[in-house]
Amino acid sequence: MDTQIPASAAPISSKNMGIEVTRRSVTYHPSIWGNYFLAYTSDITDILAHEEQERQRLKEEVKKLLTATPDYSLHKLDLIDAIQRLGVGYHFEPEIEKSLKYLYDTYNESYNKQDNDLRSFALRFRLLRQEGYYVSSGMGELATKEAFEWISSEPLLVRASSIICRLMNDMVRDGVRSLNS
Repeated sequence: MDTQIPASAAPISSKNMGIEVTRRSVTYHPSIWGNYFLAYTSDITDILAHEEQERQRLKEEVKKLLTATPDYSLHKLDLIDAIQRLGVGYHFEPEIEKSLKYLYDTYNESYNKQDNDLRSFALRFRLLRQEGYYVSSGMGELATKEAFEWISSEPLLVRASSIICRLMNDMVRDGVRSLNS
């Protein structure tokens, strides 16, 4: 008894052997870009000598600005944030790391000193956490035992805050940007 198992999972049938399947042809509209990206040449991305000099000059200017600005100032935080958001932070890693290390080492003194508005506090917190430093969120001063007892003693306040939180979650889930837009 000689049985053969077909290699494909589809059953072999003698009825379909002579039928040729023709596929419909689809005509797509030509691309609005044409063959521009197919005919891409690398000479477009080659950096010319004067462009390279300008890039180096600008890098040195930003490095001077980073080193000249005091490490504890809000201007330095804004500068670091702008550099990182532009995506060129890798050019200035040593300067940024030095500044953020100083900020981390003096975090408690600078926290109690100047520029303690919400924006500067949030920017300092985000930059340090983004760089991998563990810093407190500062909730210890806000969320005290007395504040928690006061909030929990007012059932109307607890109910209102839970409704607001639920509405905010719904807005985020549904993609609502703000109440004004």
